[in-house]
Amino acid sequence: MENKIKQLFWNISNVIRGYHSQREMFDVFVSVFFLYYISNKYNADLRNVKVNRDQLASKNITSEELNVLNYFESLPYFNTFRKNDLDLVLNELSKFDSSSYIYIIEQLLNIDHFEIGEATTNLYLTKLSQRLFGDIEGSFADLCSGYGTFILNTFNKNNKTTKIESYELSDSNTYIQKALSMIMGIDNNVHRANVLTDLANEKYDSVFSSPPLGLRVQRQIVEQSIHSSESIISSYLRANSTEWLFINKVLSSLKDTGKAVVIVSNGTLFKTVDEDIRKTIIENNMLEGVINLSSGLLGRHTGIEGSLLIFRNNKNNFIKMVDASEIYSKERHNKYLSDADIDKIMKTYESKESHISLDSLRDNDYVLLKKRYEFVGELDDFITVGDIIEDTFRGIQISSRDYEKKIVKKGTEGSIQLLSLGNISEHFIDPDLDTINPEGIRYQRYILEDGDFIISAKGSKIKTSVYDKSILKGVTVPLGNVMVLRIDKEKYNPHFLKVFLNTPLGLKLLENAQTGSTIVNLNKKNLLELKIPNVKIEEQNKIAVDYLVAVDSYSYALKEVEKKQLELDSFFKNQSWE
Repeated sequence: MENKIKQLFWNISNVIRGYHSQREMFDVFVSVFFLYYISNKYNADLRNVKVNRDQLASKNITSEELNVLNYFESLPYFNTFRKNDLDLVLNELSKFDSSSYIYIIEQLLNIDHFEIGEATTNLYLTKLSQRLFGDIEGSFADLCSGYGTFILNTFNKNNKTTKIESYELSDSNTYIQKALSMIMGIDNNVHRANVLTDLANEKYDSVFSSPPLGLRVQRQIVEQSIHSSESIISSYLRANSTEWLFINKVLSSLKDTGKAVVIVSNGTLFKTVDEDIRKTIIENNMLEGVINLSSGLLGRHTGIEGSLLIFRNNKNNFIKMVDASEIYSKERHNKYLSDADIDKIMKTYESKESHISLDSLRDNDYVLLKKRYEFVGELDDFITVGDIIEDTFRGIQISSRDYEKKIVKKGTEGSIQLLSLGNISEHFIDPDLDTINPEGIRYQRYILEDGDFIISAKGSKIKTSVYDKSILKGVTVPLGNVMVLRIDKEKYNPHFLKVFLNTPLGLKLLENAQTGSTIVNLNKKNLLELKIPNVKIEEQNKIAVDYLVAVDSYSYALKEVEKKQLELDSFFKNQSWE
């Protein structure tokens, strides 16, 4: 049956493709399918993409079915169909009887042949959310429901829900959701509404939401949304806390005994501006758990890292938190969650391994990223980076246009050299730095001193080094993608710090200090709070010397390899058979 359905989609898409873009094909298919469904259900003729109204007049067609029918028949793209092509589509549909319709819709929602896009929730995220909900009983609402794919994939086999309602802003999405719900026999009350401003004060036993990511909301709508909500986080909401605006509506729509699952981007989970919101939700026992997902799972065309937030009255002294960033399967270049992946995530979620205490959350600004809490307790005796530094600063910002204009020959009198991340390798700093004329630039604050600890401020790959004035002679200034720690050398050896931060534990701690979903940044506050070994300076110095000796030996070996390579090149060039 599955192959037969795929062939149906392929044959019909071949007809539709001549008239419409890939993005429109799904809408067109559903529209024609609904007209075909109505004509079959009420035994009415379907000609020129119109159902015979005289025949329908004597039937008991519902007002809602008629409303959807009128909408689809009015769509301009039907006027472009040639009769022969329409007959081909109807002929393909006629190969299936009404008992196959639900299965056709199930396959339609989960097949890659049509580009459905952001109006749907991926099947694997639906399955994971279903597992988190358990048996959904009583009333249910889907806020920002798109095509209604969560409802369609969940309630076709669920008879325990007394009321299903969905809210969606888009006209076309609303009608497509209504049509699919009717074909599948799901009693889904679909509302065309702006979730932020148009929701009534109704409460539900279960709420699901996959709000739009990165949406810019007009200030007027933000204010209207905040003032129309009953949630305890309303007073902390801001215009730039867009996803929390939607979460606020979810919480406002949830019964005290209810449960909600919301899909969000990871930026929602750590931004300092939203700390009061996270604190309020956690301290008021409203959050059960968080699942941090791998990048790319929110959609095929986005690398954004996302998470599931699970809201329910939580009287425990912990939050369940799972780092599932490395749990996924791959087909070609696309990530997805297999059933086995979902089982693994749920097993971890339900285990003690997922428990993060409220005290740990309080100590970490209520950040909801599991990586923040891993390996923190492995140092028995520690101090923080903030305890050992005299100063810290980011490098100088120079526009690319000024940069190009000011480049001068190395050694030019009065010039300065610029250190960028590209100059830093695992153990060395490339001495061949760009040199510029600093006229008009206030650079004095940024001049590096011997022993300054250098660390990358941006990028997923963390680079570290120690500035050695004997190697990089002249005035050296770091660029803005570099952070500098000026260490009190009587307290801590910068080369020892380099050694520790390159150990598995050190790298993990640095990773935990990073923030950002699309562009990864090293958060200065997190860096200063990062725990490092409290080791006597004599022991630090010994380990630092051992490291520098090893680096020197490594450098010598590299030079020997380079020398042998030149000898080989010379050998080949000197061969001649003339």
